[in-house]
Amino acid sequence: MIYLMRHGRTSYNIEGRFLGQTNIPLCKQGIKEIEKIASEFPPLFFKKIYSSEYIRAVETAEIIASNSQLEVIKSRRLIERNLGILDGKKNKNPEIIKNLSDFNFIPLGGESVRSCITRFSDEINNIATNSEGNVLVVSHGGIINLYMKYIINSKSGRNFLDNGAFHVIESVGGSIRLR
Repeated sequence: MIYLMRHGRTSYNIEGRFLGQTNIPLCKQGIKEIEKIASEFPPLFFKKIYSSEYIRAVETAEIIASNSQLEVIKSRRLIERNLGILDGKKNKNPEIIKNLSDFNFIPLGGESVRSCITRFSDEINNIATNSEGNVLVVSHGGIINLYMKYIINSKSGRNFLDNGAFHVIESVGGSIRLR
């Protein structure tokens, strides 16, 4: 099983800002929330732990890894979508939020849906192919949402995860499906 987890809470999340490739750490509240989540997993529950290279994801993964002495494997292909000029801006416009999951929308100076899904999906497939047992992948809300919508074809309204929440997916016969 692959536990696809969104990183813990940051100051931008609390302030309602778009958070793409700005590399900020977890806030104190986020650290406490992830420590609580980590305590709910038994030691050695995960066989491997992967993380985006961004500090908020690495901190999340390392807090959970501390329970099992596993090394966090960092991957650039798991980073959040480049939101261009939207990054760091207050998230007040519902139309922009809707547009971000539209396959044809590219924020000015940002990354296309196709580009970020391709790199993320390739990495998830690589992890699924090269891992056995329970694997944790810590990444970001936007890219996980796009992956679930377009690759898993999930129609669930819960594709966009709260901080510290996760989807459980599995690889069956070479394809990934929601568990």
